[in-house]
Amino acid sequence: MANRQQLGVLKQGALPWNEWRKKNPDVKPDLYEAGLAGANLRGANLHKADLSLHKSISQELRAILPGTAVAVQPLLNGTRRLYTMFPDFKQYPYVLPGYRYNGLADLQATLEERVIKPAEEKAKELERK
Repeated sequence: MANRQQLGVLKQGALPWNEWRKKNPDVKPDLYEAGLAGANLRGANLHKADLSLHKSISQELRAILPGTAVAVQPLLNGTRRLYTMFPDFKQYPYVLPGYRYNGLADLQATLEERVIKPAEEKAKELERK
């Protein structure tokens, strides 16, 4: 479930949300299954926000960020299989290849280089188009 306090700020709009993010730079926004379809969040800083495991994440992102591409990368622990929705995502230019890691320590050690850096590069690439 999404963090209710964070969700409350986000529902106020992009400007209050971005101000909150500036004041709380170390907080990773928890928007897990927040149900944001229909919310106007154009310009909202959703960098590193947890939008994971939503049944329709691509539709959710298109609804809250119309006309904006957001880099998305499936993260898989160990030998887990890709969720059935991810193969459908390959058609979108903002979807990065899945990244398979082996446990929390491995993910933490490789997060910057294998997840954050490629997502930021993809976002810059998409902004240039």
